[in-house]
Amino acid sequence: MKKSFYILFGVIVALSLGLYKLNENELRLGDGTDTNKVIEANTSSADKPSLRYDVTSSAWQFSNNGTDYAAMGSGGGLGVNHVSNPDFELNATDWNLFADGAVSAPVDGTGGAATITFTRTTTASEVLRGAGSGKISKDAADRQGEGLSSDLDLDLQDVQKLLGIVFDYSTTANYVDGDLGVWMICDTGGTPIVIEPQEGSAIPATGGGRGRMIKSWLTPANDDEIDCRLTYMIPNTNALAWDVFIDDVQVGPGVSKTTPVVTRTKPLNVSGLFAGLNGSEVVDEAI
Repeated sequence: MKKSFYILFGVIVALSLGLYKLNENELRLGDGTDTNKVIEANTSSADKPSLRYDVTSSAWQFSNNGTDYAAMGSGGGLGVNHVSNPDFELNATDWNLFADGAVSAPVDGTGGAATITFTRTTTASEVLRGAGSGKISKDAADRQGEGLSSDLDLDLQDVQKLLGIVFDYSTTANYVDGDLGVWMICDTGGTPIVIEPQEGSAIPATGGGRGRMIKSWLTPANDDEIDCRLTYMIPNTNALAWDVFIDDVQVGPGVSKTTPVVTRTKPLNVSGLFAGLNGSEVVDEAI
Protein backbone atom coordinates (compact mmCIF):
# COMPACT_ATOMS: atom_id res chain seq x y z
CA MET A 1 0.00 0.00 0.00
CA LYS A 2 2.76 2.47 0.96
CA LYS A 3 4.63 1.71 -2.26
CA SER A 4 1.71 2.98 -4.31
CA PHE A 5 1.67 6.22 -2.32
CA TYR A 6 5.38 6.76 -2.89
CA ILE A 7 4.81 6.25 -6.60
CA LEU A 8 1.99 8.81 -6.47
CA PHE A 9 4.23 11.25 -4.62
CA GLY A 10 6.90 10.77 -7.25
CA VAL A 11 4.38 11.43 -9.98
CA ILE A 12 3.28 14.65 -8.27
CA VAL A 13 6.91 15.84 -8.00
CA ALA A 14 7.56 14.92 -11.63
CA LEU A 15 4.49 16.86 -12.68
CA SER A 16 5.63 19.90 -10.71
CA LEU A 17 9.02 19.74 -12.45
CA GLY A 18 7.40 19.47 -15.84
CA LEU A 19 8.80 15.96 -16.40
CA TYR A 20 5.30 14.64 -16.96
CA LYS A 21 2.16 16.37 -18.07
CA LEU A 22 -1.31 15.44 -16.82
CA ASN A 23 -3.92 16.47 -19.33
CA GLU A 24 -6.84 15.85 -17.00
CA ASN A 25 -8.93 18.02 -14.69
CA GLU A 26 -9.05 15.45 -11.87
CA LEU A 27 -6.44 13.43 -10.01
CA ARG A 28 -8.12 10.56 -8.18
CA LEU A 29 -6.59 8.76 -5.18
CA GLY A 30 -7.94 5.47 -3.85
CA ASP A 31 -9.55 2.23 -4.90
CA GLY A 32 -13.20 3.23 -4.49
CA THR A 33 -13.60 1.69 -1.02
CA ASP A 34 -14.46 3.42 2.28
CA THR A 35 -10.97 3.33 3.76
CA ASN A 36 -8.57 6.13 4.73
CA LYS A 37 -6.55 7.59 1.84
CA VAL A 38 -3.01 8.72 2.70
CA ILE A 39 -0.26 10.69 0.98
CA GLU A 40 3.10 10.57 2.80
CA ALA A 41 6.27 12.64 2.57
CA ASN A 42 9.11 10.12 2.33
CA THR A 43 11.45 11.63 4.93
CA SER A 44 14.07 9.83 7.02
CA SER A 45 11.69 9.81 9.99
CA ALA A 46 9.99 6.55 10.93
CA ASP A 47 6.71 8.48 11.22
CA LYS A 48 6.18 10.29 7.93
CA PRO A 49 4.47 13.69 7.63
CA SER A 50 1.31 13.07 5.67
CA LEU A 51 -2.07 14.09 4.42
CA ARG A 52 -5.02 11.76 4.71
CA TYR A 53 -8.73 11.59 4.07
CA ASP A 54 -10.30 10.16 7.21
CA VAL A 55 -13.50 8.27 6.45
CA THR A 56 -14.70 8.32 10.07
CA SER A 57 -14.84 12.12 10.28
CA SER A 58 -15.34 12.61 6.52
CA ALA A 59 -12.57 15.20 6.51
CA TRP A 60 -9.09 15.82 5.12
CA GLN A 61 -6.45 15.85 7.85
CA PHE A 62 -2.75 16.66 8.08
CA SER A 63 0.08 15.51 10.31
CA ASN A 64 3.48 17.16 10.59
CA ASN A 65 4.89 14.34 12.74
CA GLY A 66 3.16 11.35 11.16
CA THR A 67 1.30 10.54 14.36
CA ASP A 68 -1.03 13.35 15.44
CA TYR A 69 -3.61 14.44 12.88
CA ALA A 70 -5.71 17.61 12.76
CA ALA A 71 -8.47 18.67 10.40
CA MET A 72 -7.26 20.79 7.53
CA GLY A 73 -8.49 24.35 7.89
CA SER A 74 -8.92 24.05 11.66
CA GLY A 75 -8.15 27.16 13.64
CA GLY A 76 -10.36 29.45 11.52
CA GLY A 77 -11.38 32.98 12.37
CA LEU A 78 -8.35 34.50 14.09
CA GLY A 79 -5.99 33.45 11.28
CA VAL A 80 -3.23 32.43 13.72
CA ASN A 81 -4.44 30.00 16.35
CA HIS A 82 -2.11 28.93 19.16
CA VAL A 83 -4.45 26.17 20.45
CA SER A 84 -3.08 22.78 19.36
CA ASN A 85 -6.40 20.90 19.50
CA PRO A 86 -9.13 23.51 18.94
CA ASP A 87 -12.00 21.46 17.50
CA PHE A 88 -11.91 17.92 18.98
CA GLU A 89 -12.53 16.36 15.58
CA LEU A 90 -10.33 13.36 16.42
CA ASN A 91 -9.79 13.32 20.19
CA ALA A 92 -9.49 15.43 23.34
CA THR A 93 -5.71 15.34 23.64
CA ASP A 94 -3.60 18.36 24.68
CA TRP A 95 -6.21 19.31 27.30
CA ASN A 96 -5.57 18.53 30.97
CA LEU A 97 -7.70 18.58 34.11
CA PHE A 98 -6.41 20.29 37.26
CA ALA A 99 -7.44 21.18 40.82
CA ASP A 100 -6.03 24.43 42.24
CA GLY A 101 -7.88 24.30 45.56
CA ALA A 102 -10.75 26.40 46.93
CA VAL A 103 -9.95 29.54 44.89
CA SER A 104 -12.00 31.97 42.81
CA ALA A 105 -9.21 32.41 40.24
CA PRO A 106 -6.63 29.84 39.10
CA VAL A 107 -3.21 29.54 40.71
CA ASP A 108 -1.27 27.73 37.98
CA GLY A 109 -3.91 25.67 36.13
CA THR A 110 -2.09 22.36 36.44
CA GLY A 111 -1.78 19.37 38.77
CA GLY A 112 -3.97 18.25 41.63
CA ALA A 113 -6.71 15.61 41.55
CA ALA A 114 -9.79 16.88 39.71
CA THR A 115 -13.17 15.16 39.98
CA ILE A 116 -14.78 16.87 36.98
CA THR A 117 -14.27 15.13 33.64
CA PHE A 118 -13.41 16.23 30.12
CA THR A 119 -14.19 14.07 27.10
CA ARG A 120 -14.81 14.29 23.37
CA THR A 121 -18.51 13.92 22.65
CA THR A 122 -19.96 12.75 19.34
CA THR A 123 -23.59 12.82 20.51
CA ALA A 124 -25.52 14.72 17.85
CA SER A 125 -27.41 16.93 20.31
CA GLU A 126 -24.15 17.95 22.04
CA VAL A 127 -21.78 18.51 19.09
CA LEU A 128 -21.47 22.19 18.16
CA ARG A 129 -19.41 21.81 14.99
CA GLY A 130 -18.10 18.96 12.86
CA ALA A 131 -17.83 15.42 14.18
CA GLY A 132 -17.02 16.14 17.82
CA SER A 133 -16.90 18.74 20.60
CA GLY A 134 -15.27 18.98 24.02
CA LYS A 135 -17.50 18.18 27.03
CA ILE A 136 -16.78 19.43 30.57
CA SER A 137 -18.93 17.52 33.09
CA LYS A 138 -19.41 18.49 36.73
CA ASP A 139 -21.25 16.35 39.28
CA ALA A 140 -23.64 17.56 42.00
CA ALA A 141 -20.94 18.72 44.42
CA ASP A 142 -18.75 21.73 45.21
CA ARG A 143 -15.84 21.59 42.73
CA GLN A 144 -14.43 25.08 43.20
CA GLY A 145 -10.91 25.44 41.81
CA GLU A 146 -11.17 22.50 39.42
CA GLY A 147 -10.80 23.06 35.71
CA LEU A 148 -9.33 22.34 32.31
CA SER A 149 -6.26 23.79 30.61
CA SER A 150 -4.24 23.61 27.41
CA ASP A 151 -0.63 24.77 27.08
CA LEU A 152 0.39 26.98 24.17
CA ASP A 153 3.44 28.95 23.07
CA LEU A 154 2.94 32.42 21.68
CA ASP A 155 5.13 34.00 19.01
CA LEU A 156 7.52 36.85 19.76
CA GLN A 157 5.25 39.01 17.63
CA ASP A 158 2.57 38.50 20.31
CA VAL A 159 4.58 40.06 23.16
CA GLN A 160 2.65 42.86 24.91
CA LYS A 161 -0.23 42.64 22.43
CA LEU A 162 -3.99 42.43 22.78
CA LEU A 163 -5.00 38.91 21.70
CA GLY A 164 -8.37 37.22 21.45
CA ILE A 165 -9.87 34.20 23.19
CA VAL A 166 -12.75 32.89 21.08
CA PHE A 167 -14.82 29.71 21.35
CA ASP A 168 -18.22 28.22 20.65
CA TYR A 169 -20.01 26.84 23.69
CA SER A 170 -23.26 25.61 25.16
CA THR A 171 -24.41 25.08 28.76
CA THR A 172 -26.98 22.68 30.21
CA ALA A 173 -29.62 23.07 32.92
CA ASN A 174 -28.41 24.01 36.44
CA TYR A 175 -25.54 26.06 34.99
CA VAL A 176 -25.81 29.73 35.95
CA ASP A 177 -23.81 32.71 34.76
CA GLY A 178 -20.20 32.49 35.93
CA ASP A 179 -20.21 28.82 37.00
CA LEU A 180 -17.20 28.52 34.71
CA GLY A 181 -14.60 31.17 33.91
CA VAL A 182 -11.73 31.55 31.44
CA TRP A 183 -8.25 32.93 32.15
CA MET A 184 -4.81 32.94 30.62
CA ILE A 185 -1.79 31.94 32.71
CA CYS A 186 1.63 32.93 31.34
CA ASP A 187 5.25 32.29 32.33
CA THR A 188 4.15 28.76 33.20
CA GLY A 189 7.78 27.67 33.46
CA GLY A 190 8.57 30.39 36.02
CA THR A 191 6.32 32.38 38.34
CA PRO A 192 2.81 32.02 36.86
CA ILE A 193 1.12 35.25 35.77
CA VAL A 194 -2.67 34.90 35.95
CA ILE A 195 -4.35 37.17 33.40
CA GLU A 196 -8.08 37.88 33.46
CA PRO A 197 -9.68 38.90 30.16
CA GLN A 198 -10.49 42.60 29.87
CA GLU A 199 -14.20 41.79 29.79
CA GLY A 200 -13.97 39.60 32.90
CA SER A 201 -13.55 35.85 33.25
CA ALA A 202 -17.19 34.79 33.67
CA ILE A 203 -18.83 32.60 31.03
CA PRO A 204 -22.61 33.25 30.93
CA ALA A 205 -25.25 30.54 30.60
CA THR A 206 -26.68 30.02 27.11
CA GLY A 207 -30.17 29.11 28.34
CA GLY A 208 -30.41 25.95 26.27
CA GLY A 209 -29.07 27.63 23.12
CA ARG A 210 -25.56 27.93 21.73
CA GLY A 211 -23.21 30.84 22.19
CA ARG A 212 -19.91 32.18 20.90
CA MET A 213 -17.66 33.80 23.47
CA ILE A 214 -15.23 36.52 22.43
CA LYS A 215 -12.81 37.97 24.96
CA SER A 216 -9.51 39.86 24.82
CA TRP A 217 -6.39 39.82 26.99
CA LEU A 218 -3.07 41.65 27.13
CA THR A 219 0.00 39.43 26.83
CA PRO A 220 3.10 39.84 29.06
CA ALA A 221 5.75 42.41 28.19
CA ASN A 222 8.77 40.09 28.28
CA ASP A 223 9.87 37.57 25.64
CA ASP A 224 10.52 34.85 28.23
CA GLU A 225 6.98 35.01 29.65
CA ILE A 226 4.98 33.93 26.59
CA ASP A 227 4.73 30.24 27.49
CA CYS A 228 1.03 30.40 28.33
CA ARG A 229 -1.86 28.19 29.42
CA LEU A 230 -5.49 28.66 28.38
CA THR A 231 -7.50 27.86 31.50
CA TYR A 232 -11.16 27.15 32.21
CA MET A 233 -11.96 26.93 35.94
CA ILE A 234 -14.93 26.67 38.30
CA PRO A 235 -14.67 29.78 40.52
CA ASN A 236 -17.65 29.19 42.84
CA THR A 237 -19.21 26.58 45.11
CA ASN A 238 -22.36 25.76 43.12
CA ALA A 239 -23.18 22.16 44.05
CA LEU A 240 -25.48 21.41 41.10
CA ALA A 241 -24.50 19.12 38.23
CA TRP A 242 -24.00 20.59 34.75
CA ASP A 243 -22.22 20.14 31.43
CA VAL A 244 -20.48 22.71 29.23
CA PHE A 245 -19.65 21.95 25.61
CA ILE A 246 -16.85 23.82 23.78
CA ASP A 247 -15.61 23.87 20.19
CA ASP A 248 -13.55 25.91 17.72
CA VAL A 249 -11.36 27.25 20.56
CA GLN A 250 -9.03 29.99 19.35
CA VAL A 251 -6.30 32.10 20.90
CA GLY A 252 -4.65 34.53 18.52
CA PRO A 253 -4.09 38.07 17.28
CA GLY A 254 -7.17 38.41 15.07
CA VAL A 255 -9.35 40.10 17.72
CA SER A 256 -8.11 43.37 19.21
CA LYS A 257 -11.46 44.65 20.43
CA THR A 258 -14.45 42.47 21.18
CA THR A 259 -17.99 43.00 20.02
CA PRO A 260 -20.91 43.98 22.25
CA VAL A 261 -23.25 41.56 23.93
CA VAL A 262 -26.14 40.58 21.68
CA THR A 263 -28.78 38.38 23.28
CA ARG A 264 -31.68 37.04 21.24
CA THR A 265 -34.69 35.30 22.70
CA LYS A 266 -38.21 34.40 21.63
CA PRO A 267 -39.92 36.72 20.91
CA LEU A 268 -37.17 39.09 19.72
CA ASN A 269 -36.93 42.11 22.02
CA VAL A 270 -35.26 44.90 20.03
CA SER A 271 -34.53 46.97 23.13
CA GLY A 272 -32.55 44.05 24.55
CA LEU A 273 -30.06 44.25 21.70
CA PHE A 274 -28.38 47.22 23.34
CA ALA A 275 -28.29 45.92 26.90
CA GLY A 276 -25.08 45.06 28.74
CA LEU A 277 -22.44 46.37 26.34
CA ASN A 278 -19.52 44.93 28.32
CA GLY A 279 -17.42 43.52 25.52
CA SER A 280 -18.33 39.81 25.37
CA GLU A 281 -20.58 38.26 22.78
CA VAL A 282 -23.15 35.64 23.70
CA VAL A 283 -25.55 34.66 20.97
CA ASP A 284 -28.47 32.41 21.91
CA GLU A 285 -29.33 30.58 18.70
CA ALA A 286 -32.42 28.86 20.06
CA ILE A 287 -34.78 31.24 18.23
